Amino acid sequence: MKRNWNPADAERNRTRVLDAAREVFRARGDEAQMPEVARAAGVGIGTVYRHFPSRAALIAAVGEQRQAEIVEFGRSRCLPSARPRTSRANCSPAPRRRARYGRTPRSVMW
Repeated sequence: MKRNWNPADAERNRTRVLDAAREVFRARGDEAQMPEVARAAGVGIGTVYRHFPSRAALIAAVGEQRQAEIVEFGRSRCLPSARPRTSRANCSPAPRRRARYGRTPRSVMW
């Protein structure tokens, strides 16, 4: 039985894979493999490879997703607003967040 392709399902699966990849890479670092990501996302390995043909493509997509989050944070919380004091205060990450993510580029990415 052939199933019709649904773009909403495809996007949902892609998001699940990216979220799972971020968690798996955060926990296992460079040792994480594509099958682990598929298991964590609750999808088949074919679904992972359909969206990301290689491990490098998956890592790049996770990095792009993280960069988009950082840009959105900057736009929504750091750009000048009607109340400059509030804007500047919101831009500084909490001390716990700095300690949690460290200062290396890798820790910011995951």
